[in-house]
Amino acid sequence: MGRIDDRLAELSITLTDPPAPAGAYVPAIVDGDHVLTSGQLPLVDGALPVTGHVGAEVDPEQAADLARTCALNALAAVDAWAAASGTDARAGTQVAAALDALLGVEI
Repeated sequence: MGRIDDRLAELSITLTDPPAPAGAYVPAIVDGDHVLTSGQLPLVDGALPVTGHVGAEVDPEQAADLARTCALNALAAVDAWAAASGTDARAGTQVAAALDALLGVEI
């Protein structure tokens, strides 16, 4: 198990399968040295848990949790792409920056 997997386990985070695309797009693609994700919503079990504006229908704490869910969904999309392509995408600089920001993992 690598540092990223170790940190995810330490934080009790398990990357699930990424949500199915809600439209005609690919959740993660590679462009040169970058893995790009698209269409990341805070979907939980295929549905939006809440909708609205922060400060009105959605309180700031909920918004922060939903933003975290989006980030984890994006990482799950990259992880699924890496598994399908046989590539260790987690070594990419963009993924490294996302992991550092979200999990405090420097790679």
